[in-house]
Amino acid sequence: MNQRDLIALVADRVMLGVLAQVLQRPKSLGIRPIDSLVIADSRHDRGCAKMGVRRLGKYARDFDHAILMFDHEGSGRERESPEEIEASLDAEFRRSAWGDRARAVVVAPELEIWLWGGSPHVDGVIGWTGRSPSLRSWLAEEGWWPPDAPKPPRPKEAFQAAARETRIVPDPRVMEEIARRASHRRCSDRAFLRLRDTLRTWFPPTAMGVQLSLRPWRARGSVVRSAGRGKKRTSTPGARSGVSAMENREATVARVMIEHSP
Repeated sequence: MNQRDLIALVADRVMLGVLAQVLQRPKSLGIRPIDSLVIADSRHDRGCAKMGVRRLGKYARDFDHAILMFDHEGSGRERESPEEIEASLDAEFRRSAWGDRARAVVVAPELEIWLWGGSPHVDGVIGWTGRSPSLRSWLAEEGWWPPDAPKPPRPKEAFQAAARETRIVPDPRVMEEIARRASHRRCSDRAFLRLRDTLRTWFPPTAMGVQLSLRPWRARGSVVRSAGRGKKRTSTPGARSGVSAMENREATVARVMIEHSP
């Protein structure tokens, strides 16, 4: 039996923070709490697309499953469809030590497409609540969101334009906060659904006797490691008074460690 549940290699700090928040909400995903490590590739989308399977190879003995996730745009493989890239990388995983225990997830065109799933929390986080016109109407007026399109065709640029209008700095913390608040049920993006369904297959809610009805634990701290530089900052969630043994077990299992790769 491998020691930990999941390792995920992603393209950058923004994606790292968003995925970490997503994994800390197992009930919303429809999975059991899992012990996860999320690392970011310093070579970003292109590095993940080209070397991601090889980079994850050294972790195959220590984790049950792996996710490789990056944006289609900037991957260097834009002439292929996201589905074709995923199929190619999944086949590469099967030829490696991972076998069928790993999957690739390619977000098209980029991660910010997950913002535009209709969640009212987007308005709140970027400071649009109570403004007129509505965020969608303003984006349409500014040419970022065509009326007949389900989402902005340039999601990152649309997000940045709205943030400039409200004078919010569109840094990774904003994306993480939206990921922490937004309902996963509203997100219909193909890549997100692939990620969610893969996790549900690997980590069904009743696995290992942990029931989905338990209150999901949200981390009060995480481990941030700069690999290869000898620096490590640790902030461990403190014990909570009046918490049952089962909830404490859930908190331990659900911990997410965040690591930056050189």
